[in-house]
Amino acid sequence: MSIRKKFLFALLMFIVCPSLMVGLLVFHSAEQSLIANRIASLEAISEIKLKSIEDFVSRSLHEFSTVARAELLAEQLTILINHIKQPDHAGYQAATSKLDKIFQSQHLNHNLIVLTDLEGRVVYQSDSQHAPNHVSNVFSHIEQSLFERIRQGDPLIRFYFSPEEQNREGVLVAGAIRQQEQAVGLMLFEMDLQKASAIFLDNTGLGKTGKTVLGIKHGEDKFVHLITPMQGEAGEKAKKVVPFSDSPPIPPMQKAVSGENGAGLSHNYLGTELIAVWRHLPDLDLGLVAKIDTSEALSTIHLLKKTTASILLLVSLTGVLIALLMARSITRPILRR
Repeated sequence: MSIRKKFLFALLMFIVCPSLMVGLLVFHSAEQSLIANRIASLEAISEIKLKSIEDFVSRSLHEFSTVARAELLAEQLTILINHIKQPDHAGYQAATSKLDKIFQSQHLNHNLIVLTDLEGRVVYQSDSQHAPNHVSNVFSHIEQSLFERIRQGDPLIRFYFSPEEQNREGVLVAGAIRQQEQAVGLMLFEMDLQKASAIFLDNTGLGKTGKTVLGIKHGEDKFVHLITPMQGEAGEKAKKVVPFSDSPPIPPMQKAVSGENGAGLSHNYLGTELIAVWRHLPDLDLGLVAKIDTSEALSTIHLLKKTTASILLLVSLTGVLIALLMARSITRPILRR
């Protein structure tokens, strides 16, 4: 290799390499900074959603406790339980009418109010159209394992999903009705999930692909997206019930319903790359995910990448020109000797 080529190569390495390294470092730093800012934003949104859910739970439990203490409620429930096999009995009919008046006076904004005996068998249902089909049957929207907990403890709230009823989903508030500190039966409020979650699933400020999603564990190895089904690549609604993934990447909702809290780059079960924050709500057996597609979240990075590449190309071309001129001016006297 001639002296001019060697000198030209050295000059190019001296000019272009540092510029390339600086450009890559600036790009990487900007990308990491943007991801960190997005995560911080999603974490702030998640905290707002969690506070909204806490307020909803607090209001619902307070309302439940107020109704549970209503005068004559325990007495009328006891009458219904005593005549559970005789729904046409005059005493049963009279108790049902009195309960209708009690609940109507409370101005409750619920889809359904159910009363059961301590075993969970329905004795009263506020939806009179369907009540005859459910009386004396065990209420199906709550797990049997929870009945003992409800009988012994304070009221609780559960989100449920019922694939047997055309993927019906809702919120249940359940607790014991007591008379002289003794549980005589159970009361359950059922709420429409769309109505109940309108407040804490508002997606304002999350962009086109950003959203907050609630989910629950379904069985031992599946999870369910509540309210908002994920969208497939063709724009069609994807399945609500999703099997657990055994290998990375693990979907954020799977982590959330499994008891994990975290944030970072991830993928949903369709393979879409996300920036996500996932939270587990142990008191509700609920998972919450706030997410945005990286394609949207890092859109400004793509512009920065193009700008950085253009600048590096310009610097490189300028460096080549300068290197050629310097190499010629320095090596020409040497070559003449």
